[in-house]
Amino acid sequence: MAASGGLARLSAWRPGAWRFPGLFFWAAVWLCLLVLLPVLQGFSALASPLPEQWAQVRPLLPGLFFNSFGLVAGVVLGSGLLGTGLAWLVGLFDFPGRRFFNWALLLPLAMPAYVLGFTLIGLFDVDGPGYAAWLALQGESAGPPPFRSIGGLILSLSLSFYPYVYVSARYAFQTRSGGAMEIARSLGMGGAGAFFRVGLPVALPWIGAGLALAAMETLADVGTVTVFRYETLATAIYQAWAASSASLATAARLAGFLLLPALVVLVLEQWFRHRQGRRAPPGPRLAKPAGLSEPLGWCAAVGAALVLGSAFVIPAWQLLIWSAEVAVDELDWRLAGYAWHTLLVACFGAVLVVATASTLSLAKCRHKGAVLGFLTQFARLGHGLPGAVLAVGLAVSAAALDDRLAAFSQSQFHVDPSPIVGGGLCALLLAYVVRFLATGFGPADHAFRRFTPSLAESARSLGVHGFALWQELHFPLLRGGLLSAFLLAFIEMVKELPIILLMRPEGWDTLAVRVFATARAGEWHRAALPALVLVLLVLAGLLIHIFLGRRAENRHA
Repeated sequence: MAASGGLARLSAWRPGAWRFPGLFFWAAVWLCLLVLLPVLQGFSALASPLPEQWAQVRPLLPGLFFNSFGLVAGVVLGSGLLGTGLAWLVGLFDFPGRRFFNWALLLPLAMPAYVLGFTLIGLFDVDGPGYAAWLALQGESAGPPPFRSIGGLILSLSLSFYPYVYVSARYAFQTRSGGAMEIARSLGMGGAGAFFRVGLPVALPWIGAGLALAAMETLADVGTVTVFRYETLATAIYQAWAASSASLATAARLAGFLLLPALVVLVLEQWFRHRQGRRAPPGPRLAKPAGLSEPLGWCAAVGAALVLGSAFVIPAWQLLIWSAEVAVDELDWRLAGYAWHTLLVACFGAVLVVATASTLSLAKCRHKGAVLGFLTQFARLGHGLPGAVLAVGLAVSAAALDDRLAAFSQSQFHVDPSPIVGGGLCALLLAYVVRFLATGFGPADHAFRRFTPSLAESARSLGVHGFALWQELHFPLLRGGLLSAFLLAFIEMVKELPIILLMRPEGWDTLAVRVFATARAGEWHRAALPALVLVLLVLAGLLIHIFLGRRAENRHA
């Protein structure tokens, strides 16, 4: 009877009916552990005995906290005004060049914040064109422009991070908020009243989510604040980590202090995402843009052009000029090595992100359950951890594991092995997966949600099986989403500085590390060529992603 029951179950099996909840469950558990490691390490460092160097660091803490939170407040205000204002213009009004600015205002995402920062500083240096313009306006007796200041730093970071607010707020204004404003105006409410009393409150969850991302990036920034010679918690972690091996405990404790505000911002970002889900329309409809008078339309175009020029066009042009001046001396095999290391790490990391995101997405689609759903959500929270905190947490944990493995090897085999987990590309790639999993999960999850069992059953009923089923059905449905996930992860990994700066193997320099080292020394011209190559790599990935998105919009229009 038992055998006949087994045969009956075997005969009832059909392709596509397999389920491995254990595999998906444990994959999600391991990812959650990777996210938890830096968090637990940070809290453990706060509870541990004070390191020897802490007496020298303690007096600096109030200033570091004040600098960090003041910088976040300024960047949130600046990026919020720029991103929301541009989203309001592009999303709700028609003006000359609107279709161009609709996607071109995303181009500053291709310019890493630390590249934009040193380029703007170089523009206003004594031999820069900005200094000459400053003297022409202020007179020959005027001193150098005070750009390397907290105001210049806030402006630089705001220009870098406003696209996070812009892309989120633009969607809100074009769909949910725009429709609500149309209804308000049809009921007799004026344009300003409809915006401030209806449109802006409805769009707040999207604006808030973009501002939370800008705050996360500001807390995590190491390169820009170092170039501006501004001390924050993130720069203190890097300085302690780079000082000596005896300062690692100090770096870990500082990472614990930076972890606390980062978790607060992460909770706010998740709350705004939850509010988005509650306010999302069942079928988003693009609001029809209102026409502007010719003078107002050209003012809107000039304003958008000024922001785009300041955040991308002028810095990119300056990088080209500096690169041309030093190309004879700097264009060599070392630059090719930096580019190769960058491509290798970013491509491998992006592939791992796509594979991990696909595993979680497939688990979410096939197995409905509260526990697995929570684990899937939790595994994507690594994007809220600053790169310095993540690097310190994983590196310290990897070093502890290597010590245990070495002790075991010595006691059992009398062999002293080299580090296995830490100090290599393995730990670096794991940090990339934890940090950027959320970046690739959205497109991958959207792709897997398009594939339903009924589609596979219909294809099999038409005689399509095996590899042909994958070629004709699965691959076309998944191709676009997985490619977008790869591109987004690739873009972020090419730009990422704190993780590669703290966790790279010895001698494994990338374009970002090279730019940071030369810009930190004030050698803008030498930093320009690797920075230009880096921007071109990111720009290529960003333009492909924008092209794929516009093609998908046209296909579904």
